[in-house]
Amino acid sequence: MKSRTEGWGLSGSYVLTTADGGQTWREATPPESFPSATKNQAYGAFLNAQTAWIVFAEDSHIAPEASVWHTTDGGRNWTPSAPLFHQAVGESVWAEFAVLDAQNVWLMVRGVYAGAGTHFNHELFRTTDGGLTWTSLDGQISDDYTGMVFADTGFGLRTLETTGFYAPGPPAYDVTTDGGANWEGQELPPPPEAHDLFNQYPYCETFQPVLLSSRSIRMLVGCFDYYDPPKQFTSYFYSSQDGGTTWQTVHLPDKVQAAQDQLVYFGLNYALLLGHDMYLSTSDGQTWSFVKTVYWDGQFSFIDPLYGWVVARLNGQVALLQTTDGAATWTMIKPTVKQ
Repeated sequence: MKSRTEGWGLSGSYVLTTADGGQTWREATPPESFPSATKNQAYGAFLNAQTAWIVFAEDSHIAPEASVWHTTDGGRNWTPSAPLFHQAVGESVWAEFAVLDAQNVWLMVRGVYAGAGTHFNHELFRTTDGGLTWTSLDGQISDDYTGMVFADTGFGLRTLETTGFYAPGPPAYDVTTDGGANWEGQELPPPPEAHDLFNQYPYCETFQPVLLSSRSIRMLVGCFDYYDPPKQFTSYFYSSQDGGTTWQTVHLPDKVQAAQDQLVYFGLNYALLLGHDMYLSTSDGQTWSFVKTVYWDGQFSFIDPLYGWVVARLNGQVALLQTTDGAATWTMIKPTVKQ
């Protein structure tokens, strides 16, 4: 959602828009041609109610010659880019976007395949002309990225997981100062009150980066065991005001799983942690108060600290819900699609 009334939705290969808070939806799918009998999926990024970028996968693969579609009128008209000719490979190939403004967008085409372990690779693209042309910034890299954000046209940050158990070690993240052409790995220090934390768990990883500026960084760190879902885990909120030279850490409530819960950040005052157990911070993440427990899994979209929507899933059922009080209560929406 991009306002209390306007937003976008993806359902398989369909792209939808709403102008009444999710009550009714209009199809706005780009005119992509698909082979018959394929299962297709749209991946997208949405700057506002008018501007969006979409790329399609066929049978869980984005074709190397795929184009990125771009609209500036709410999906009424779409323009395809030149073919990407990406080199990402795998049993599944998908897309993740990072949007700075109407001109500057990054697209990571990612692939994963299983061999002697699980192997990730990707190719990162950037556009500076709103999506007409995309430039490849790097080749195949074997990291499982969990988030990518940019503060400006130069400074960006990627959080990542290790792809297997090698040895306990510090959680890491990547930083670029040239718009994604080059990246440098950084390691986080342990919390002052838990110096041995990174040796106590097989995995300690970074998740969900937030850049308020190139100096003001927020992210989650999750430590957990081998099991899926983990039997033992702990999570921390990390913040830096000097570009990562020094860090403040906050131990999050015991039920928070940084690897699964969603961080929604509204600046220096409000933040939400959303999962089965939901929490609110009004102090830049330094303290957290319990809001609500739910029993469904969801994809959340908040446009301010009060108004949010979620695609909720439980036992094979799917529902669209809305909150107007910061996740304290949720009301079901019964949406319709206009022809």
